[in-house]
Amino acid sequence: MTSTNESRDRDAIERQIRIFERRITRLEETQLTSREVSTSFERIDERIDTIEERMNRRFEQLEARIDRLETKFNDLDRKFDVAIAISLNRSRVSDD
Repeated sequence: MTSTNESRDRDAIERQIRIFERRITRLEETQLTSREVSTSFERIDERIDTIEERMNRRFEQLEARIDRLETKFNDLDRKFDVAIAISLNRSRVSDD
């Protein structure tokens, strides 16, 4: 009886060892090398840099448009001031 239990225990232990060995083998097969990880991060960094450059160009374009609009608004503001001044002068002249 004892030898039967020992035999079963030994079989169970050997089965567990085989399961662990298969798991370790699968884990080793799925591990990335440091070079592969490094290459992946380099690609990610390059992509981020590309996106950042594109965003910077768009912000520069947007800032240029805003500057042009501000210039146009300032020109319109000056023209409006001149038109009001002329209008006020004409109304004073006509009142006299």
